Amino acid sequence: MDVSNYILLLRCFSAPNIFCGGLLCCVLVVSPLAAQEIYPVEGSYRTNLSPGGSGVWSDPLIWLEYDGIGWVSTASPPGRYNDVFILRGHEVVLTGHEEVGNLYLFGQGESPGRKLNLQSYDLSIFGALRSLGENSGGEWILHPNAHPSTDWIYPETGSLVFRGASRTVVDRNSWSGVSNYSRFTVRFSPDPDATLVVNAAMKATEFIIESGTVLQTLNTNGTPATSTFSFNIHNSFGAEAFGSLTVRSGATLISEASAPSGQILRRTGTRPAASFILEEGGGLILLGDRPQLEAELVQLQGTVIYNYDGDGQQRMLAPALLTSQTIDSYNNIYFEGNGAKLLPMDLFLTGDLVASGGPVIGGTTHLTLIGAQDQRVDWPGFFVSDLSVVKDGGTIMLEQDVTVARDFRMLGGNMDFGGNSLVLNTSMIGSYEYTGGFWLRLNSLTINNIHFDGGGSGNVYPFFDDYLAAPRTIRLHAESVPSNQTITIAHIQTPGTTLANGLIDEDGTEIYYLMNSHFSVAHAGSHTGELEIWIQGDDMLLNDVSDLRVAGNGTAATGFHVEAALEGSRIWAKRSVSFEALQAAAFALASTEPLSLLPIEWRSFSAVVHDGNVQLAWQTKVGESTRFTILRAEDASLDFRVIYEFDASASDESFFFLDNQPLPFNGHVYYQVLAWDQDALISASPVTSVRTKRNVDDLPIIFPNPYLSGDVQVRIPDRAFRGDVRAVVHDSRGKLWMDVEIFSREDAAIFGTALTGYLPGIYFIRLVAEDLNYSMKWIKKY
Repeated sequence: MDVSNYILLLRCFSAPNIFCGGLLCCVLVVSPLAAQEIYPVEGSYRTNLSPGGSGVWSDPLIWLEYDGIGWVSTASPPGRYNDVFILRGHEVVLTGHEEVGNLYLFGQGESPGRKLNLQSYDLSIFGALRSLGENSGGEWILHPNAHPSTDWIYPETGSLVFRGASRTVVDRNSWSGVSNYSRFTVRFSPDPDATLVVNAAMKATEFIIESGTVLQTLNTNGTPATSTFSFNIHNSFGAEAFGSLTVRSGATLISEASAPSGQILRRTGTRPAASFILEEGGGLILLGDRPQLEAELVQLQGTVIYNYDGDGQQRMLAPALLTSQTIDSYNNIYFEGNGAKLLPMDLFLTGDLVASGGPVIGGTTHLTLIGAQDQRVDWPGFFVSDLSVVKDGGTIMLEQDVTVARDFRMLGGNMDFGGNSLVLNTSMIGSYEYTGGFWLRLNSLTINNIHFDGGGSGNVYPFFDDYLAAPRTIRLHAESVPSNQTITIAHIQTPGTTLANGLIDEDGTEIYYLMNSHFSVAHAGSHTGELEIWIQGDDMLLNDVSDLRVAGNGTAATGFHVEAALEGSRIWAKRSVSFEALQAAAFALASTEPLSLLPIEWRSFSAVVHDGNVQLAWQTKVGESTRFTILRAEDASLDFRVIYEFDASASDESFFFLDNQPLPFNGHVYYQVLAWDQDALISASPVTSVRTKRNVDDLPIIFPNPYLSGDVQVRIPDRAFRGDVRAVVHDSRGKLWMDVEIFSREDAAIFGTALTGYLPGIYFIRLVAEDLNYSMKWIKKY
């Protein structure tokens, strides 16, 4: 079920006269007139105090109970299944936590008096909160306004807590946000699968959505108005920003708010709230085309979903007040619905960006990907004005081609393009900056109107060799290049090396080995000058740096050899070519020395995944006092750690080691072996790796997917049951459906059976264990 249909379904809860709690439904009879008369039902309570009097909630003497005919004395105070009417001039004091069905507070006239002294306790409401008045005949009627001039519910240490099943909790015909002295906390804590509809503005000192879903409506009964959350306006709470709204982990706020018909949150029309906090694991779903939020501090640590099906464009969250925080930082963003979504001028993202449905327009946006966690970007038509990658950890998984109109800054972190392409500077006026990070599985790079600054580092493009798990950065050096020149670099990755069989380079030097992976470089433009191409090869084990050079794809490369150079710890193979010769010209690393690429002391070195473990094997001749150190790393920065050491026997030439430490489900694990003679390093093996994502049998599976009927089977790999497995299920709106632990295959079967009872929709299932962290998307059609 999509969000729009979901909202239509929720409208059934807008009838103000029905609430359900447990197995009992209470029906309050309300007349259909404009000023709706209220007729109490059997079991309702009303206060029985003198004018201006006060009493304790738990004292039966302050209450009268309706027996279906009249009001009579009662032996017990009201509870969860009772409607409660607190009348004019009466105040009730809580001395403990209490419960109520529907709660009516007399709010008509100039001095209705204080109504509730909560002290530090919770009054849990399982029905609705309404304002009460009287008509000229003295009958009770729904009153459209909460009282503006008295702190009639107080103090802020107490809470009104909405619990129970789905329903409307406040409605426009019986509540409002004009209760300017509000001094209490509102908490929404319904059943996890319940939705509470807020169909009128509310004012308090704090709002907390603790569980379930809260729907904030754009009420169109009369002048369209958002059911805004706002706060006490008086300066006893400070003259500036005040009040907070927090969405806890596992809870969701759905808002129809749209300017100019009101904000999601504010203090007053000219002052912002103090804070809006969306906690990690919380959800915010925005349905309006111009959602507006006024808060001095905004933290969106959870998932924000923009869902819009209109003909115009949905804008992202923004304030109107100068004292409100600019909202440009998100964790996860999902775009849904067929309407267009317009990105802001600046957007900072620490989590995922997933777009489905209508177009996402980012032509004027500077997108910055930051943080240390992995990120997923699935955006068909990914196009931004400017892109900055400023990560200090994690990998960005890109599932579509990426186009940048102007400036691209690659300042740190890894980008996994998944075989897609990167196109830069389509505006022809942009710039490129690189200081760190790598590009994994980048199929091709196109640089329009390429610019060379003449500096010593040249233009650096950090490709990565996935088969050798090593950087394969390419650098371009040129001078006096005119405008309107375009370079396209394709990275063709193929494992292994090829014996050159007597291949002779242009300078008469014989080439012995060629790397099968290579670059294809093409040029578009009129320039005919010279270009130097440098390819990083410091993972090659060389007898001498001069052994390394650039060849073609099984042939000598176009252009002329330039001697390889060592810069710090990096080795660069070089080739000089003319721009006009770059017509899909191939360039690969090669060696002119038969022992260079794999030194004789390491005749072989391999790593193979078997039954969830990694078996290392190598062959080399060792001396009497040789000691091996085995290193392991789990990221492309090759930050190795020691996992084992042992002394070798001089009579052995073949060695084996079984690494039974947990493997990540996606990515590479890298290994290297060091050989020592006492305290002196003799030699280091080549770096080898295993690619764990290829082992499909080691991945969790859910089927059928999409689901139509029958049983749901969830298969979890055996090695995940070394410890407990936690299963967390959210829907596409970020709502939590399940969070359970799975101890066995029998539990997995029960988990699958539970999924069959879900509503149709898209669900994200995350399985977490000691050596497992895997997410799956599951579609239930019927």
